[in-house]
Amino acid sequence: FKMEGYEAVTADGGLLKKIVEAAPADAAHPSKSSTVHVHYDGFFVPSGDKFDSSRDRNSVFKFKLGQGMVIKGWDVGIATMKVGEKASLICKPDYAYGESGSPPVIPANSTLRFEVELISFEKDPETVEEKLGAATKLKDKGNTLFKEAKYQDAHNVYQQAVDLFRWAHGTTTDETNRVDALRLLCHLNQAACQLKQGSWAEARLCCEKALDLDPKNVKALFRRGQAFTGMAEFERARQDINEAIKLDPENADLKREIERIQREETNYLKKQKDMYSKMGQMFK
Repeated sequence: FKMEGYEAVTADGGLLKKIVEAAPADAAHPSKSSTVHVHYDGFFVPSGDKFDSSRDRNSVFKFKLGQGMVIKGWDVGIATMKVGEKASLICKPDYAYGESGSPPVIPANSTLRFEVELISFEKDPETVEEKLGAATKLKDKGNTLFKEAKYQDAHNVYQQAVDLFRWAHGTTTDETNRVDALRLLCHLNQAACQLKQGSWAEARLCCEKALDLDPKNVKALFRRGQAFTGMAEFERARQDINEAIKLDPENADLKREIERIQREETNYLKKQKDMYSKMGQMFK
C-alpha cells in the first residue's frame, strides 16, 4: 500500500486524506451536526484486507457529524468533504478504534483506510420555525407508525420530535405556545404507545411530562389513570379519572373507565386472595 497523494488533515498526522474524485465546483460542505449519507469500504493498513463495506450491503450509511456516533477520523474527515466527492481516509489508531479495537473484527491499535463517497447531507433545522416544521413531520410519521401498530418505533419518532426543542423553546410567546403544544401532543402520543405495550411505568412518566405542560389536560389524566390501573394502584387511578371528569363531565369514556377500574381491582383482589390461599395450603 502506497501513501502517495495523501495529505494530513490534522496537525498530529493522525488522519490523512486523498481526494479520489473531486466534487462539482458548486457542491456544498455539510455543516456541523448535519446528518450525512455515505457509502464506504473499509480496509486494514497495510494489508489491504477489507473488513466492512456499505456498498457490499447495498445500504447507505448515515450519521450525524460531531456527535461521537462514529470514529474520530470519520467525524473530522467527512466534514472536509463535499457532496459527490470520493476520498480515501487513513485513520491511525487514535482516529480509529484505539487501544481497545472493536472486537472481534478490529484488533487493537489498527490503522484503517476508508474509501468514502459523500452522497448527500441533511442540514439540521436551526430556527424555531424550522424545528416546528421538522417536528410536525416527525409527529405525523409517528402517527403513521402507531396506526401500523409499530408502537415502540412510533414512540422513538415522537421522542426525536421532542428532542428538537431541548435547547429551544421559542423567542416569542406565540412560538413558545406552539412549541409547547407540539411537545404536549408528542408526550400524549408516547403515553398511548406505552399503554399499548403494557409499559405502565413508562406511560405514567409520559403523562407526567404532558401534565407539566398542561396540568388540566384530560387526555393526560385519563392515560395516567390507565397506567395506574395497570400498575394496580387503583386509588390513584380513580383520583386521576375523577379529576378528569370534573374537567369534562360529559365524557362517557371517563365514566366507563371508573367502572373498568372497579372491575380490575375486584379481579386483582380475587387473584391475590387465591394466591395467598394456595400458599397457606402449601405450609399446612
